Amino acid sequence: MFSKLCRALDLGPLAQDPRFATNPARCENHRLLKRLIETVTLTRPRAHWIPRLEAAGVPTGPIQDMTEALVDPQLLARRRVKDIDAVDGRPAFRCAGFPIKMSGLPETERRPPAPLLDGDRAEILAWLDESD
Repeated sequence: MFSKLCRALDLGPLAQDPRFATNPARCENHRLLKRLIETVTLTRPRAHWIPRLEAAGVPTGPIQDMTEALVDPQLLARRRVKDIDAVDGRPAFRCAGFPIKMSGLPETERRPPAPLLDGDRAEILAWLDESD
């Protein structure tokens, strides 16, 4: 995999360099290796590197910020983004959903808002009284 990465980044000779020839050697020299790879990858946007790495057989994917992640078609299709209702007239907002899905459990598109501070006190105290 490392050789494929080096070729895709036009860093072929690194794969033969004794400092990076084995995984333990790469771990020992990780700071230098990171700088060498970043020197190349920072020259072009990720839109350039992802197809190139995929074509070379190197598993890859974008690192997204929250704005990108919340509209990512794959995350939306996998239901990893949830709409959260807001209170006090504020608009609903999106956030990351729980990443573990279980086929036997129902899933909702929206989540109710979190209670206001101390908003569930009476309900919780009543529940505690019932459990005595």
